[in-house]
Formats: sequence, C-alpha cells, structure tokens
Amino acid sequence: RALSGLPMANVKPPTPAPLEGHTFEGYRNADGSVGTRNLLAITTTVQCVAGVLDVAVERIRTELLPKYPNVDGVVGLEHTYGCGVAIDAPDAPIPIRTLRHISLNPNFGGEVMVLSLGCEKLQPERLMPEGTIPLMTNVRLQDDKHVGFMSMVEDVLVTAETHLKRLNARQRETVPASELVVGVQCGG
Repeated sequence: RALSGLPMANVKPPTPAPLEGHTFEGYRNADGSVGTRNLLAITTTVQCVAGVLDVAVERIRTELLPKYPNVDGVVGLEHTYGCGVAIDAPDAPIPIRTLRHISLNPNFGGEVMVLSLGCEKLQPERLMPEGTIPLMTNVRLQDDKHVGFMSMVEDVLVTAETHLKRLNARQRETVPASELVVGVQCGG
C-alpha cells in the first residue's frame, strides 16, 4: 500500500518493566556506558586522510593487534565531510554531531584517535570539543615532522599503540542486561 494510506498508531504502549535477572560480559567505560566489544576507533576530520587511514588500519590489524589479545579490532571511521564545506551553515551541526556520536560508541572504550589533515574546516576541536570524550589524541598529517606518506602512517601506528595498551588492560565484567544499548543501522 501507499505510505499515505498506512494507519498511524494512536495509543502509546505501556513502558515495559526493566529486564531483571539477565547479565552480559561487557566493558564498562568511565562515563558509565558499557560496550560489548573493545575496539580501537580512529575517526577522521576530513575525507582527504582516508588513504592514510586505510593503510594504517590494515597495518594495525596485521602488525599491532596480535600483541594486544584483549582488543577485539580496529575501526576506521571515514566520511566525506570537512573540507570546503559551509561549516557555519545553519544545518552544519547535524553531520558534525552525527560524526561525534558515532565516535562516542561505547565499544570504543571511551577514547578515540582523530586523524586530521590540518587545513580542513572541521578541525578536531570542533568535532570533539573539550569535555566530549576524556581521551582523545590527534594525528595531524600536515605537521612538519611528516616527510611522505609512510611517515604519516608510522605516526598513526605509534599513536595507536598508546591507545592499544590502555584498551588491552581493560577487563570484561558482569553487567546487568538493562545496561545494554542496542543500535540498529537504518534499513539494516
């Protein structure tokens, strides 16, 4: 049927009772959220760094993760935002907030690495303002210390290792199922 002909719900169902007596083994974060996985997240401020991110994530996966058995994986968070955009346009906070909230996923251990270029309009401080996340490090690819592509990748790996050491020290704990937050992908 056409969407316009579908009936609309007009009665709000009662709030269900909290789930009692069920638990899961999760990773508690400093902000109180609980993740089911222990992942290193690397978010970006601009699409121009995607090539470096892809190579770095693959090297982290193959070279570093085997040394950190309590870390479940690495996730590179890419997007097509940040360079040449109307950063102060009325609706600009929406994609910025979306990128920030993805980076705050409880499975990322309450910390995130940011990979930036340096010249983009969406600077790390705008993506992750102070107080947003307790542990944030930024690798800026236009820093003078970088001489070539592999220099940039190596810097990402060195910074990632600092995060991996912290993440690897985390231990699962028994958590009430009522603290589990489930997200679904639109259309998934």
